[in-house]
Amino acid sequence: MSAEQAARARLDRETSGLLILPRSARADRAARALREGRVRKEYLTLVRGGWRNDKQHVSLPLKKSLTVPGSGASASTAREGSRKRFSGERRDSEFTLLSAELLTAGPSIRVHLTHLGFPIAGDDKYGDFELNRALAKQA
Repeated sequence: MSAEQAARARLDRETSGLLILPRSARADRAARALREGRVRKEYLTLVRGGWRNDKQHVSLPLKKSLTVPGSGASASTAREGSRKRFSGERRDSEFTLLSAELLTAGPSIRVHLTHLGFPIAGDDKYGDFELNRALAKQA
C-alpha cells in the first residue's frame, strides 16, 4: 500500500484500529510485514460461558447486515471468512478468558464469538446486554 492509498484508507467509525503511515524505509518494512501477515496479532478477551476446547480454529464468513441499520457485521454464508485461533486461558463456571489470534485479516473477533454463543463481556454492540448491565452494577 502506498502512502497515498494509506491516506485514503478508512476505518469504520465503530471500529478501533491502527492506521500505519510509514515515514522511513525501516517503518515501511515493518508496515509491509504487518500487511503480509508476518506479524502475530493476538488479543485477550473475557467471554460469557465455558469455552469447550483448549484450542479451536474458527473460520466464519461475514457480511455487512442490511436488515438493521447500524448493526454492523453478522455471521453469514455470503463470503469467505476471516480465520481466528482461540485458546482458553482461564475458565470458571460463568466466564472464560480467551486468547484470540488473528490468522487472516478482518478483526471480527466480537462477531465470531457472539455467533458461537460466547459474547464478550462488556461489548455494547454484539454482547449480552443483560450481562453487561449486571456487570456494570458490580463495578
